[in-house]
Amino acid sequence: ESQLLELKLLELLASHRTRGGQTESWSDGSQNLCDALASEAPVPGGGSASAVMAAMGSALVLKVLRIQMKKSVKANAGPEIQEKLNVVAREAENFVGWFLDLARKDSQAYESVVTAYKTDKTHANRAEIIKLAMENAALVPLELFRQVLEFVRLAYPQKKIISAGIAMFNKLTINPL
Repeated sequence: ESQLLELKLLELLASHRTRGGQTESWSDGSQNLCDALASEAPVPGGGSASAVMAAMGSALVLKVLRIQMKKSVKANAGPEIQEKLNVVAREAENFVGWFLDLARKDSQAYESVVTAYKTDKTHANRAEIIKLAMENAALVPLELFRQVLEFVRLAYPQKKIISAGIAMFNKLTINPL
């Protein structure tokens, strides 16, 4: 049941939904995610929250890249610049999906730990079951860390493009005139 809640929260963060004639905004999903994180339920927890934050950071980089792609078309930038932006944007989009997938995997892994601890204390292999569940649960944050490093390797060389896009975005949102 908690995995279903997390999947719903991630879905709400990713899109606008209509329910009963009313539109739920992305902020509704973020409130639901915060409520779920603040609950006494074992998941979602810190690992899932970290993965969702990585996905959100990647999505923001993707946003800036998309803005820059439109600007490069309007400015008649060379095809090599447009292709580079397209390649990096596709990769950034992949990272968003991978990070959200890791959020789901983290919850599943932690639920396995919870289940392992519920194993009958007289079970001959209880300690081994718990150990395996804990080892498997540790793999997800390690994979998240590896993926974040890969994303930084992708995004960092684009820092001038990203910085210019952020400055332009801030100028439009802070002072639209």
